[in-house]
Amino acid sequence: MTLAAPVKWAVISILVLSLAGCSQPGGKANVPSPTLSDAEASSTVVAITSTPSPTPIPQGSDGNPIVMGIVWSDESSQSAAAGQFIQYLADTTGFVFALQPFGSKLDLLTAMDQGKVAFSWLLPEDYLYASENNIGIVAFQTSHYGVYSYGSYVFVRSDSGFQLDFDPDTGMSKFGASAALRQFSQKIPCLVNQRSISGYAYPLGLLAEEGVEVKDPVLLQTHEAVIRAINTGGICDFGFTYGITGDPRTSSAIQKDIPDVMQKVLIAWQTPADIPTLNLTYATLLAGDIRYAVSSALKKYASNPDGLQTLSMMNNYAIDGIRPASDDDYENLRAALRAAGIDTQSLLSR
Repeated sequence: MTLAAPVKWAVISILVLSLAGCSQPGGKANVPSPTLSDAEASSTVVAITSTPSPTPIPQGSDGNPIVMGIVWSDESSQSAAAGQFIQYLADTTGFVFALQPFGSKLDLLTAMDQGKVAFSWLLPEDYLYASENNIGIVAFQTSHYGVYSYGSYVFVRSDSGFQLDFDPDTGMSKFGASAALRQFSQKIPCLVNQRSISGYAYPLGLLAEEGVEVKDPVLLQTHEAVIRAINTGGICDFGFTYGITGDPRTSSAIQKDIPDVMQKVLIAWQTPADIPTLNLTYATLLAGDIRYAVSSALKKYASNPDGLQTLSMMNNYAIDGIRPASDDDYENLRAALRAAGIDTQSLLSR
């Protein structure tokens, strides 16, 4: 019995050591593992998890051209001129350019907002939408038949009894909007259509600004149709068309059908020239060095008749000069549309 106790404790000790060794995988003893320093751990993580970032392709180089967006109104006559202009910009600036046609101005402006289009030529209604949505900023205004902005004419029949405030010799009106438009309160206007800036939106804005309430307008779709309706009589009491850049009474069709139109349909008033002409607008996201390069090239291009002719053909819009422009040039038009409660998106050209 005296030998039994030591043997018993020896067995217990062996079991304890065996269990301790089994606490590690493979039956190894519980030996502390070596640790990495913070620097070593950091470098190890980077080596395992990071991947090289692709080098961005600079805008204006192969694979990332500077895109001019355009909506064709007559592709057959515009495309060759557009190609000439794009090639000139490339030759002059050293950047790579591309031309991208779109099916509508809304599609074009959406692409400009996404950074896919660098610049485009926009009508005033298109620019108002671009400005309102922080898509683009105007850079240049074009001279169209000698003017950089235009307005609307108010036409009446010669026997209507309305007061006339327009001097055909000077092409000027003496009175402001309030005095000129009050006489049309509760009368029926003839307007063009809901997308016409000079034959619908701006006139309604002026009437709203002056608090002149009129009856529901008759929409006739074209400026010449407004002249025909005024001449016929009984359709509306007065009508709005474009003004200052030209006179719809002088169209060949009107002159043929109504030889005495200049005596029968008279200008009662001419609005201020608050509607800017076609402009060049840069995308808000476009880099400053590219804007400068394009602007410098454009000014040189537009300084000669051949360049102006190409710009006119490219835009299907008569251009006889350009000048710098700013967003302030649109403030009066913007205020008129706001007074009429007209949504700029509803005015977007095709």
